Amino acid sequence: ITPDSCDHCLTLDEFASNNTNESVALFLSPGNHTLTRNIEMVGVDQFSILADTSVTIQCASNASFLFEEINNIEIRNTAIVSCGGGGSSGALKVRSVKQFDFSNVTLQESAGVSLNVQDSNGLVTGARFIGN
Repeated sequence: ITPDSCDHCLTLDEFASNNTNESVALFLSPGNHTLTRNIEMVGVDQFSILADTSVTIQCASNASFLFEEINNIEIRNTAIVSCGGGGSSGALKVRSVKQFDFSNVTLQESAGVSLNVQDSNGLVTGARFIGN
């Protein structure tokens, strides 16, 4: 969300509360990011979480990710920690997605299912699942 120089930077929670129905690319700055709200992307063309180096998204308050009816998703170099729970069907839910690419993604200490994929096509490379 925050490239080196940024006029329109948001925290993950600010992004989650101002969710959009447009294609989005989140460029995360190095370090740790906190998420206390669900990020739900439904019916958009593309969604990306991109980082040049490893970043961590630390969830609280049962926060989780839902991606549904999306043409293309890319997530790379991201650790997603302690997400899910509270009735969600996983930390990272992918449903009816035409193509997803998760590269160097770590899902750690998820409450419930760490990765829930339904009716979707994709590739997961360099993934780690720790303590789920």
